Amino acid sequence: MTQLRVVIDNLFDADPSGVTRYTTEITRALIRTAENGDSVTGVIASHPQQLISRLEAQLPGLDRLIRLPASSSQLALAWNMGIPPRLLSDGTTHSPTMLAPFFSHNRLLEPGVQTVVTLHSGAIWTAPETLSRRERMRIGRLLKLTERYADAIVVTHHELAHLVDQNTRMGDRVQVVPVSPSRHLVARGSVAGRARELGYPDRFLIAFASERPASLRLLLAAYAQAQIDEPLLLIGRQDPGQTPASRIIADSGLNADQVRLLGEVDDEALAVLNTRANALVYLGDADALGLPLFDAMVARTPVIYPESESLLEVTGGAGLGVPLEGSSLVDGMAAAMRTVVTDKEAVKRLGQEGADRARSFTWEDSARAIWALHRSLT
Repeated sequence: MTQLRVVIDNLFDADPSGVTRYTTEITRALIRTAENGDSVTGVIASHPQQLISRLEAQLPGLDRLIRLPASSSQLALAWNMGIPPRLLSDGTTHSPTMLAPFFSHNRLLEPGVQTVVTLHSGAIWTAPETLSRRERMRIGRLLKLTERYADAIVVTHHELAHLVDQNTRMGDRVQVVPVSPSRHLVARGSVAGRARELGYPDRFLIAFASERPASLRLLLAAYAQAQIDEPLLLIGRQDPGQTPASRIIADSGLNADQVRLLGEVDDEALAVLNTRANALVYLGDADALGLPLFDAMVARTPVIYPESESLLEVTGGAGLGVPLEGSSLVDGMAAAMRTVVTDKEAVKRLGQEGADRARSFTWEDSARAIWALHRSLT
């Protein structure tokens, strides 16, 4: 019997992200896969009751919520600094992020006391220039706390596990648990009609405005080189302080009919976009989660992506991977874009390959792996 405490305070973040979605999906799956006698408890900071009620509706089956008498910022500051979390009793704690109540404990003498955290990105090692000095310092502190106190660290792909192994002393405490598709992001029924209501064109490609500026410039250069009629729709929110996508588009020489900024869209609209698009063009970070790839693949939409180790772990080679070595990445991306708008047979085959690959992963399997990890630590 395990009472698993899951740190879910990031679900109150004002700006949702891929990690926020991961927290939601993995927590729901942990609740669904709990065996007889097991339970899942949420750990949150202090929030207004209206927000807490909304969270409880998001996570049906949650045993209860532990509400700590501190704000989110106070909690984050304390846990970032490694201040002993005496606000929480000893127990089994899982965090879908790196933020957790670290403290000294002897798991061999106290088998029910354990802390497991999750690392989603290796940018601190692979692309430190993309992080602010403050962010690098924060991640560095959390990694040191993890090395010292965590019973295990979950990563979402093997390439990231390799980075952790190279740069930390976690040793055999690293566990790979892959992400999975969100199957509710596939539109049903009259998709064409709904797309028209939302003002979307009949045919289009999609990409994410949250790509790094260098990636956005590369993507737009490839789109311009492809010389296709289908517009490119950029969706999603950009990180604060990032070069505005509108400026990058203007610098590219492409006009508003060719590239459209849709901004943040809700799940219903995202499902329509996933289902109607000719393709998703995804560059992502070198160690990206890859959740948007799965969303498109489930919807039988071809995916175009650079063949990094982490993205190949998601796609398994399905879709149109562009080699990182040899010919220019821009040339390869442009050729792939032309394929998905001119070759109907290829589009059908690529869609089937992606759907077959996506069926190999479920959030339930991911959650069972996490339950098994915690049981192995007792």
